[in-house]
Amino acid sequence: MLNMPHSANRNRAAILPTVLTHLETGNEVLRTHSVRALQALAPQDEISRQAFVAALLDEDPDVRTDAMTALAGCARPEDAATIRQSLEGDPVLEVKLAAIAILAALKDNASLPLIRGLAKARMDDTVAWEDDIGGWDEWLEVQRAAIAALAGMRAAEAIDDLIAIRTDEFGQNLDVEVFAALMSIGGAGTAHVLDCAQSLTGLARKRALDALRAGDAANLTAYVDLMLDDEDAGIRMLAVPLLAASDPRVMQIAENDPDAAVRCTAISAFAGDFQIVAQVGLADDDESVQATALEHLAVPVPAALHEALAPHMAVWIKSAGTALAAVSARRLREFDAVQALELLPELIEDTERALEVRLAAVNGLADIDGPDTTSLLTGFLDSASQQVRTVAARHLALRAGTGDAEAVAALAAAIDMTLLDEDQANIELPPEDGPDAATQRFDDAKPSVRISPDGEIVEHDGEEPAAGLSTLAAIQFTMPDAPEMAEDTPEEGSAKRRKRRSVEGPENIAEDLARVSLGLCGGIDALEFRSAILRQTGSDDAGLSAAAYQALAAHCDAFGMEDHVEDGGALEIFHGGLAHSSSQVRATSARQLASAGQARDQLRACLDDEDAVVRAIAVGAVATPQECAAYVVDPSMTVRNAALDLMFSGPEAQEREAACAALISSDYIDTVGVAIHRSPWFFDQVISTLQSDDAPAKTISVLLQAIGASEVPAPQLTVEKR
Repeated sequence: MLNMPHSANRNRAAILPTVLTHLETGNEVLRTHSVRALQALAPQDEISRQAFVAALLDEDPDVRTDAMTALAGCARPEDAATIRQSLEGDPVLEVKLAAIAILAALKDNASLPLIRGLAKARMDDTVAWEDDIGGWDEWLEVQRAAIAALAGMRAAEAIDDLIAIRTDEFGQNLDVEVFAALMSIGGAGTAHVLDCAQSLTGLARKRALDALRAGDAANLTAYVDLMLDDEDAGIRMLAVPLLAASDPRVMQIAENDPDAAVRCTAISAFAGDFQIVAQVGLADDDESVQATALEHLAVPVPAALHEALAPHMAVWIKSAGTALAAVSARRLREFDAVQALELLPELIEDTERALEVRLAAVNGLADIDGPDTTSLLTGFLDSASQQVRTVAARHLALRAGTGDAEAVAALAAAIDMTLLDEDQANIELPPEDGPDAATQRFDDAKPSVRISPDGEIVEHDGEEPAAGLSTLAAIQFTMPDAPEMAEDTPEEGSAKRRKRRSVEGPENIAEDLARVSLGLCGGIDALEFRSAILRQTGSDDAGLSAAAYQALAAHCDAFGMEDHVEDGGALEIFHGGLAHSSSQVRATSARQLASAGQARDQLRACLDDEDAVVRAIAVGAVATPQECAAYVVDPSMTVRNAALDLMFSGPEAQEREAACAALISSDYIDTVGVAIHRSPWFFDQVISTLQSDDAPAKTISVLLQAIGASEVPAPQLTVEKR
């Protein structure tokens, strides 16, 4: 339903008869648009409902489809018989799918035999189809819709039908749909899915388990005891969260279940209420269980455990697998901050350890208060790993925001690209040995089979294919001068592939670190940051310059645009930015100047900028009402939306009406729809046009489509001052 302003709602009564008039025309396109317009204007109105029901008999399939779709929002039980007739007699697939969904939503028991029948077969003797030769795909969509409808209707009488559908050796594989329906029905349906999970193998078993996980857990409660006794860990894992925290079996499972994943599930589910579960898990023989237990361990812990745990965490940091080492690194400071300061820096610099562990160590180190931590974090800004230095920079920015002078100095130097010396600023990444990991190579390999001219697969004798062999047989041979793989071309040759390697960041660390720091520091009130940001706006690197302009804009948004910097003010920088080669810089500059009410002459030049965002900002800032008619039909929707702001805020009725006429006469359905949402006055103009006897059919079509559009209006580009 259109989310119109309240004052526009009273116009609905005036426009509905007009839309109904277009629904009765001989133009099927206008009839289709009229149905959608009615659905948007008054989807639950009795007049609309009757029109939708009548349109189910329209000669145009698109009109019937839209009418059935619209009925989903207003159908009543008394409509079920008519909808059922369409399901049987209308050959259009989309009509059938919508009809099935409506009948299911109405819980129409009279339709249940038909829906059950369509779930099992095409029912060619009673149901009309577009494909008279028995197309399989068409019915398969209807079959899936029927299965979903049975689920929605909780049709327990259809359980046997669903089981038969799934086990039909000549049918399509519908495990996912049938299992989901059986879980929705519950009772015997849930029991069957559970039985399948216990008895089936391979993909079918996985799908049954997925259905059990996704289904209503309440349906499984009656089977908890049976599931906990199952030999399969996947079944037991599903049962664990169904237990009460006070159930003595919780501890038994967490401590003794033979499968580590089940033990982890018990710890994750109950550690919040039952901390002993996590404490016991720390002594488990499996690292995944220990990691889960440590993750869910709440502090403080008993003194004896606290004393024993820190040394164990130190060992895990040095030698455990990724999961346990990572959580140990992140939480060590809670148990021994001194040891954390000693071990974590070494771990962060160990490039042989998994990146996840190293990042956890950075986060763990950052949680330790004190100036030593700031110095350590600063030291990681030269890391060859982009993720490590980025996380370290984020923590330094948090500290800078609280007044940490050392953090401010470090990030300001990073922005200025003076923090790192020449050797640190650029790194050489060595080529990776061996073939590219993403490319499978078959050097000198030839297939052991070929396809004969008769289509038979025969053994390959090593000879070149004779003339007359199939095309597939011919291309199975590796030609001497042909590329070994598609990548082995002059552009993607083997020499180039040999130079590939897995990298964590760009080779120029200083530039990357400067961009990251600019993104972090724009909103922090520090003189060092303001100065460094202003200096980087003049960078020769377009990306770095754009990042600096954005940081400067963030600073001005937070603290104002006062000229309080020694080497130039923000206003002067943004003035220059309007002529920058980067459209991103021009847009940032234009937005800031427009917000400050500055540089109106320069902004007028931006009305013709090649970038739509820049034009839109200029339209909102300096365009006159007389110019609105031109910009409301700009090729860019961003500019058109900005022009709408001008059109609806301008007091000059004549110019506003000119812009309105231009928009109504355009092809921009999206913008007309936005205008209808925003302005009751514009809606009045649309109504008048639709009621006009001389309105072109094309204009009527555009307006009806705009009314019926379901898209949410685009956000408006506004500026604070004009």
